[in-house]
Amino acid sequence: MKLINIFRRSKYKNFLKRLTARLVGSYKVDIKDKHFFVKYSSFWEDVNNGNWEPETFLIFDKYLDKEHSFIDIGAWIGPTVLYGCQIAKKCYAIEPDPVALNILNKNIELNPGLGNKINVFDFCINYESGETKLGNKNSFGNSMSSMLIDDETAISVKCLTLQEFIKQNSISDCNFIKIDVEGAEFNILPYWKEFLNENKLPIHLSLHPSLFRNNMKNYAKTIFSSINSYKNIFDHDGISLSREKDFIDFLSKEIKGADIVATDRSWNN
Repeated sequence: MKLINIFRRSKYKNFLKRLTARLVGSYKVDIKDKHFFVKYSSFWEDVNNGNWEPETFLIFDKYLDKEHSFIDIGAWIGPTVLYGCQIAKKCYAIEPDPVALNILNKNIELNPGLGNKINVFDFCINYESGETKLGNKNSFGNSMSSMLIDDETAISVKCLTLQEFIKQNSISDCNFIKIDVEGAEFNILPYWKEFLNENKLPIHLSLHPSLFRNNMKNYAKTIFSSINSYKNIFDHDGISLSREKDFIDFLSKEIKGADIVATDRSWNN
């Protein structure tokens, strides 16, 4: 009976939050000790319930700090932006999907105390500057827009190299880059190898091995060879993947996606 009452209270609490969100136009998200407001969608309930990428927030807690900024490549509608900017000095949020970008900006507007810590950019980070295609098999805004999709859904978007982006914005205090580009990492990372080797900025990669089921080994080898200059490669639990075989085995077991961190730091430091 006690469990039933807890369940009922939980459902009632969620109902009140949804109702309040519709009445006042914003929904409060609580992640650990971080809080922010967003335009309501059921996705944010998953975030509140701890069902969306808890490992991502753990990685942010470990590697972000108030003395340094971070770059969020593939910011989407803002979960990592609005969480991470409360730990870091500043967030450079990059999102080329026009629907997601619109929601991201609205969510930032709902948090005036955080807005001055976030710079938003409406283009892709790619292996060369100019223009590229961005498509979506379903509908823009759903987090799955990708530079790999060049069909009737695709639109033209501006793109910059990572090096040019950092130079144009005079970013000198960045110590972390989150990269979630829906499979385009396969094309991009080899071109970043020299830059990453020289600067050794820790990177958090959201990988998409399921998109390369027919070419899994080549996908894994390409990603690994692009980041193997780092002293450490970890999965989201801090398990070492610094040997190519371990890295390939790890990605081969992942059905949907996989989070890894490449860094010269240890997992616990």
